[in-house]
Formats: sequence, structure tokens, C-alpha cells
Amino acid sequence: MNKSWLQRTTPIEVIALIFIAYFWGILTVPFHPDESTQLYMSGDLERFFTNPADLFWTPAENGGLPERYRLLDAPLTRLLIGLGRIPFGEKPLATDWDWSKNWADNVDSGAEPGIHLMLVGRLSVIWLFPLMLWTTYQGGKAAGGQRLGWLTLAFMATNALVLLHTRRAMAESALLFATTLFIWLALRDKTPAWLLGLSAALAFCAKQSAVVLLPVGLLAMLWPGPGSHRFTLRQQVLRLGTYLAAFTLLVVLFNPWLWRHPIPAVRAALAARQELAARQTAEMRVANADQALDTPGERLVGTLAQLYFAPPAIWDVGNYTDTLERRADRYLSNPLNKLLRSFIGGGVLLTLTLLGIVLALVGIIRLPEQRRSLLLILTGFGLQLGFQIGFVTLPFQRYVIPLLPWTGLLMGYALARAIQLGRRRK
Repeated sequence: MNKSWLQRTTPIEVIALIFIAYFWGILTVPFHPDESTQLYMSGDLERFFTNPADLFWTPAENGGLPERYRLLDAPLTRLLIGLGRIPFGEKPLATDWDWSKNWADNVDSGAEPGIHLMLVGRLSVIWLFPLMLWTTYQGGKAAGGQRLGWLTLAFMATNALVLLHTRRAMAESALLFATTLFIWLALRDKTPAWLLGLSAALAFCAKQSAVVLLPVGLLAMLWPGPGSHRFTLRQQVLRLGTYLAAFTLLVVLFNPWLWRHPIPAVRAALAARQELAARQTAEMRVANADQALDTPGERLVGTLAQLYFAPPAIWDVGNYTDTLERRADRYLSNPLNKLLRSFIGGGVLLTLTLLGIVLALVGIIRLPEQRRSLLLILTGFGLQLGFQIGFVTLPFQRYVIPLLPWTGLLMGYALARAIQLGRRRK
């Protein structure tokens, strides 16, 4: 019997081909000033090994720039860049980008990285892309079989937001890899509690918006897969405790600023985050009142627009439009870099997502073997969307990135079920 293309081709072969094309375009992606911040803060790696006490937060902190970034930003990307610099002998960027200055002044101050340092920074994170595609495939396969694995992989590999935002020395590469790893581990049978907890912590250490994975993992722990045996109440409590302990330990390990005064440091981080969000929202209202997302309805519309319809965002705000416009045009001249980013293309993807939600709800009722996976997917998607609507007041495209693994699964499920039902009717 002749094998189908899916049976003859391995995911690793396909992912390798995709990665070659992905890697080829790494330097065509326009520079983003936040890459400077990550390259600047990657110096924390050297600080940790020379004088680790410099990283500890204390109530007497003077509010210096590195101290503030440690309170605000997740640490994983700057750690990866710090490690990635070592083989190339590159030092961290000496000066951070100042958004209040024009482009020329930032360049003069040394805030724009040289081409070699920027390439090293990007190489430090883009190696996660093929791993992300592999965990995406495995997650889809665990949820609904090989066909769903391939479809989910295809949606992620061709997504214009993935192609742009993961090829920069920023948080999105680590965030997507850690999220898809978590989803796969949550959906598969017999995942150890400690391993699922570590994967949730890894995503949180990539970006704090991944905190919504924590309750998804709790649900996965409370509802073991069909291949797992029944747990006693004592065993369930132990599993939940192990999951939460693993999450907490890894988060603390990756954030040395917590080590000396953990509770006051967390309070300071929350206060700094609230202050930043309020200031950015106020500045957005002054610069462009129409862009501020003040109500839940506006946030939902803004999220859907960025998720499905808006072109890949070369910049978040228009400070440097004149400088970046030519680079943006060059990047977007490749049709693959803006695939389906249109009213029609986005409408198709949104329709598939909504159909996936409906079919998943039907599947929870009619397909007992898929009930757990579908419920976890809908819960994860719902919590992440709820986070966007409840807390994200700025229309920055990068903020919708955590939704992509969930929408990829839902779109893939819609197509997989449609193909399955179509074949049954023949």
C-alpha cells in the first residue's frame, strides 16, 4: 500500500526546510529599539558571575535603569543573549535606547547595536524557532492526531507575526517556544507534575503575560490524561504541590532580584508595572487618542485587529517612522512576510478560529477521547484572551503573540474536523 505524503515525511525534515528560509531572512527584519534594551540588559550575565549582589533588589534601590528593567521585564531573553554573546566574544551594548531622543542622537550615543552584535543577539534566540515548530506539531498531534499536528505547524510556520517578531532579539521567540512546550506537555499523557510546572515557569520567565498558563496547568494536573491511572486525593494534592513548587523555584532562580527581599521586591515590581502601564496609556492618549483601548470592547476589537488583520508591525509607536519606513517597505515587499494579512485573509483565519471554537465545544460533548484536550485548549485560549481584554490597554501587536499557539490549534482543529467529516460522507 502506498503511504501518504504525511506518512512518508517527518516533521523534522519539513521544519529544517522552513528554518532555512526563516534563517535566510534574519537580517531583512528591521531593527526595533527594544532589541537595544535586551542587548544592554544581557550584561546581567556578567554581573551575576562577578558581583551577584548587584542584581539583588533592596528597599534602598535608587531606581537606576538596570534595576528598573529587572522589575519590569522577564529575564529569559536577556539570559539567552548573554549566553549567546560568549562564543562570539561580544560585550553587552553599553548604552540603552532612549525613546525621548531622535534616531540620530541614539546612534551617536551608541544605543544602536552594530550589525555583528545585532546578528549575535538574534542568533541567540532564533534557534528556538525550529524547536517551537516541533513542539507545536507535537501539541497538535497530542490534541487530535497527526493531521492536526501538521495543520497547527503550518499555521504557525506561515504566520506573518511569528516571522517578524521571533526574528528579533526580543522576548517573542522564547515566549512562543515555552508556550508551545507547555501546551504539548499539558495535552500529553503522563507528564510529570514537576516538568509541567517548569514549562509554565519558563514561559512566565519569557514574558509575564504567560502567567495565564499557571491555572491551565492546574486543570491539567487535576484531570489526568486517559492513559493515566486514577490518583487518590493525597496523590493529587502532592501533584499540585509539586507543580506549584517547580513553577515557583524556577521563577525565583531566574530572577535574582527576588533573592534578598522577595515579598517587598514583588510589590515593587507590581507597582513599577502599574506605573509604566498608566504612563504609557496616558502618553498614547495624548499622542493618538483613537489608539488608546479604554473599554473591554475596544480591547477585544484591538486584539482581533492585531491578531488577524493588521499588517506586521515594524514599529509600535510612530517615533521613528521616517527612519524605518524604507526598511519596512523592503521587508514587506516579500509577500510571504505579510501572508494573509488583509481583510479577506484575516477574515478567513478569524472564521476558522470561530469554527474551531464551535467544533471544540461540540467535541467536548460528543468525543470523550478528546474531551480533556479540547477543554484545556479552550480554557487556555479563553484565559489568554481574557487577559488581553482585562489588562492590555495599548494596541501593540507584540502583545497578542501569546494567543497565536491557541488560535493555531483552533484553526487546525476546524480544518482537521472538516476534512474528517468530508471523508466520512464520501
